[in-house]
Amino acid sequence: MNQFETNTKLVFGYPILLIIFIWSIQLLDYSTSFEFFQLGILPRNWMGLFGILFSPFIHSAEDIKHILSNSVPIF
Repeated sequence: MNQFETNTKLVFGYPILLIIFIWSIQLLDYSTSFEFFQLGILPRNWMGLFGILFSPFIHSAEDIKHILSNSVPIF
């Protein structure tokens, strides 16, 4: 595998995996009763610190426009 093929896989592979991950979480949010907003940033709460990592992947269950508008720039 040459350098061009390696770079192409990296340039397209990681964003596609990130988009798949974000949409998978969205589908889980639709199909389960788990409240994903608990993984968001919660002020004055130690568990809220995890939200710094997880909040970019959490989208409103009713707002499909938001996740679509985030998916396009990632790709």
